[in-house]
Amino acid sequence: MATPTREQTGPIETEEAKKERAALKKVKLRSFTATPPSIEALGTSTLRWSVTGIPAVDVTINLSVFLEDEEVAPVGSKAVSPSFTRTFHLNAKGSVADKTLGTAQVKVDFGACEPRELVPSAVTRTVQAEIDAQLVGSRKVRLRGGSKASLGDFSVDVKIPLEIEVRSWFNADMDVSLRFSLFASSERVRSTLDNVSVDVKWTFLEHLASLGVTGIVQSAMQQLAESLLDLMGTLLADRLASLVQREVDRELAQLNADGPPNPFHLHSMEVSDLGLTFLFCHAP
Repeated sequence: MATPTREQTGPIETEEAKKERAALKKVKLRSFTATPPSIEALGTSTLRWSVTGIPAVDVTINLSVFLEDEEVAPVGSKAVSPSFTRTFHLNAKGSVADKTLGTAQVKVDFGACEPRELVPSAVTRTVQAEIDAQLVGSRKVRLRGGSKASLGDFSVDVKIPLEIEVRSWFNADMDVSLRFSLFASSERVRSTLDNVSVDVKWTFLEHLASLGVTGIVQSAMQQLAESLLDLMGTLLADRLASLVQREVDRELAQLNADGPPNPFHLHSMEVSDLGLTFLFCHAP
C-alpha cells in the first residue's frame, strides 16, 4: 500500500500551532450581554463581555479577543449605536485558528420614527432639466431628444443621447451613460459619480467613406468625452445631493416646527426604482 504524500495528508502542524490550538480550547466565555437589549433608533446600548483562559504571558502563543474586527481586552465594554437590529460577534483568534465565543443582539425599535417618501419624478425631472440646461446652446453638441434619468438600488442612472459635430469630418451620435450613488451618511445626503460610459456611433456609409479611419477618431472622442463628462459628473453629483438634501431639510423643518424636546433627525434613506424613502427619528 502506497504511503500518503504530504499533499494528500495536508501540511504538518508545528509544535507552536498544536500548542496554540490546545490553548484556544481552554478559552471560555463567562458572559456577553447588551444593555439594554432593545433601543429606539439613534439610541445607545452597552456591550459587556468577560473571557477567561487567554494566556497572560507566553511568547509562543498569541491569542486575542475580537469584537467583530476590533481587538479588545478579555474583559471590557463598549457603547454601540447600530442603525438597524444587529448581532455582534465575540471571537478568540490566534495565528492559525479562531473560535467563536458568543453573540449579543441589539434590537432597534422604529416605532416612534416618521417615514417620508419622495416619488421618482421629483428627482429624475430635476436631473434631466439640469443636464439639458447645460447642453442647450452648444454648437458642437446637440441633444437627440433629451436626457433620461431613472432611480435604481441606491443609484441614479442618466442616459444622454447626443449628436457630436466633428470639424472637417462626419457628425457622430454619442450615447452617454452616467451612474451616481445616492446615500445618506451622518445625516447628510451624499452622491458620487461611479461610472461614465461613452459609445460613439457612425453610420455605415460614413464609416465606409472614411476608409475605416472613424475607428481612430471614435477612440479619441470617447477618451475626450469621458474626461469631460467626469468633470461634469462631479458637478451633477453635487447638484443631485443638494436637491435631495433640500427635501430632507424641508421635512425636518415641518417635523420639528413645534419644537419637540427631542427633535427629529434623519436616520436613514433608501433609494429604489419606486422612489426615495426617508426615516426620521427622535434623538434620545
